[in-house]
Order: sequence, then C-alpha cells, then structure tokens
Amino acid sequence: MISRTNTFQHIESYFSRRFLELADGNTVAYREVQPKESSQVCVIIHGLTGTSYSMLLLADAYRQKNFQTIVIDLPGHGGSTPIPVEDMSSLARWLHEVLQEVCPKHQPTLLLGDSFGASVVLAYAQRYTLPPTTSIILAAPIPLIHPALSIADRFFSRVPDAIARQIYYTNRFLLSIRIRFLLAKWRRTDYRQYVAECIAVEGAQANHRYAEMILMPANIRSNPFLSPLSKQLASQTVIMYGDADRVAGSRAAQYLQKWGHSAHIIQVSQCGHLIHIEGISDIIDASVSKQNH
Repeated sequence: MISRTNTFQHIESYFSRRFLELADGNTVAYREVQPKESSQVCVIIHGLTGTSYSMLLLADAYRQKNFQTIVIDLPGHGGSTPIPVEDMSSLARWLHEVLQEVCPKHQPTLLLGDSFGASVVLAYAQRYTLPPTTSIILAAPIPLIHPALSIADRFFSRVPDAIARQIYYTNRFLLSIRIRFLLAKWRRTDYRQYVAECIAVEGAQANHRYAEMILMPANIRSNPFLSPLSKQLASQTVIMYGDADRVAGSRAAQYLQKWGHSAHIIQVSQCGHLIHIEGISDIIDASVSKQNH
C-alpha cells in the first residue's frame, strides 16, 4: 500500500466526507468544503474507476477561489453503491436526484465532469434544464470509444477479479507504465506520487467489474457526444482536453473541434488525460473567465 504524503493529507483534511441516502435506498458518498461567505457552488464528477479522492487537487484549487466545492463518488465507486444502469439516462437521473439533495436551494454555479464524468454531466445537461448562469466544463472527455478501451473492456470482463486487480492496480511495473500513459509530465515526482496514491485508493474502493461491464457499455449504447450540442448548452459549456491525451486519442480532439465548434474549446499544452492534475491552473482560469462573462 502506497502511503499518503503530508501534502495530500493536508488537502484532504479540508474536506468533510458525507453520505446521502436517496429515495430508492442507494447511498451516495461525496466530499465537501464550504469556505466562509461562499456564494459559488462547484460540483465535480470524476472519471471511470476513479473516486472523489482523485479529484482533490482540483477541488482544493476551487476551494482557494472561495467556491463551495462538492466532489461526488459515481455509483459503484468510493462510498457510493452501484445502481441499475440501462443507458446514460439512468446516470443523468441519478445525478439529478443527487444535485437536488446536495444543492437544495440552488443549482451549482459550475458543473464539471472529468473523462467519463464529462459524459455523465453532458447526459444530465441534455435532459434537465439548467439555469443559464450555470457553467459546464467537460474536462478530458472521451467522445469516441478508443479501440484500446474496447479491447481492455472485453479483457477485464473475462478474467477473474483478483487477476484484474493485480494487473490494473497493484503490479508496480504495470502501474509505472499506466502512469506514463496517463501523464504528459510523468517525470514530475509529485504527479507520479499523487497518481499512485489515487490508484491505490481506487484499487481498494472501486468496483472495477461494475465500471467495465455496466457503466462503459451504457456509454457505448447512448453516447451523449453523438447528439448535437444545442445552442443554449454551447453557450454554457467549456470543453477542455490535453494535447497529449493518449486515452482519448487524436481522433477525439478532431471530433470535439467539430461537435463542439459553437462552445468554448481549450486545448491544454503538455497535458495528458489527467487534466485534473496537469491542467489545474487552466481549468481554474477557464472557470473564472466563464463566471465573469
């Protein structure tokens, strides 16, 4: 088990760990911080097999900008229980119910989805009317399913869970390869340490088989990025991706440029798929700029 550094323990200490029970009996876990006199609410949805812990560096940056920040564990991740999922509308409905509970008096000022979380946020925004004052950030989205992800999905659905965890989470050699694949600046020791910590947390908490066999196929069946982006949503949306994102691939960048041409699109230089680590300052700048317009 990789020990957590003092830096990340310090950041984690700002956030309260909370649990919510929905009307259907399912549990939703989330982390929250509310600075004094905060008038802005940022809700963050992490990616597939991640947890709210993996988004804490970004969440802390919002805290420092005086946002009330809420980071939610997806179903089957962290402390949230799995839910039946037919397609992305199931996750959109789930997010709607969660937001009604954690933001009972107002919609979030900012709704950010990272990687698979971007698909969840987009599916939600396509089905529920958001106030025009709510900004949406789709960070490191995967609009097209990369062939490598489909192969991995088929592989992990066929091997025993113990072997899958060994391959995906605990083998140090494979872990180092995975980190190099995810990060553009993989030589930075602090980035490698944080990603390794996040993967250790994911390995202990994430329901990997649920993610690969339920959530990923749901996204393939009803990919929200295949629907046109409405004029209203485009005006509220910022799309951000790294120029060295090897998970989404170069075809994804080309697709996003066409699909989201009427939205604000930002390509972050020297950034891989983990934009919530390597592109924090770019995300914060885009968020503040969007709020000021």
